[in-house]
Amino acid sequence: MWFLYVPILHFISNNFVMLNSNFKLFVFLFKLMSVVVNRDWRDIVESCVLENWREALAALVTYAKAEEFTALCDLLGQRLEQEGDEHCSNAMVCYICAGNVEKFVSCW
Repeated sequence: MWFLYVPILHFISNNFVMLNSNFKLFVFLFKLMSVVVNRDWRDIVESCVLENWREALAALVTYAKAEEFTALCDLLGQRLEQEGDEHCSNAMVCYICAGNVEKFVSCW
């Protein structure tokens, strides 16, 4: 059962480099644990570093409830699309997961 936490640990390790103080690390870890316990995945999607979009998507695939999965994948895709052309192909992956064909085609 421990292997279910691998995406979360990977997400933490990738974001650790971005943090520059112990206080920020504590706040980040507390926030991530709160998200896991409360299942508030929207917070992770809205605040994750976009270079770590794969880890955020993996966390959604693994832990998000079915009824909120589509909206969260769509939101992550929108964030990636707003960053410009370099993230457009990444946004298309999120749109495929969300089943949003219209946005997938508009990105293409």
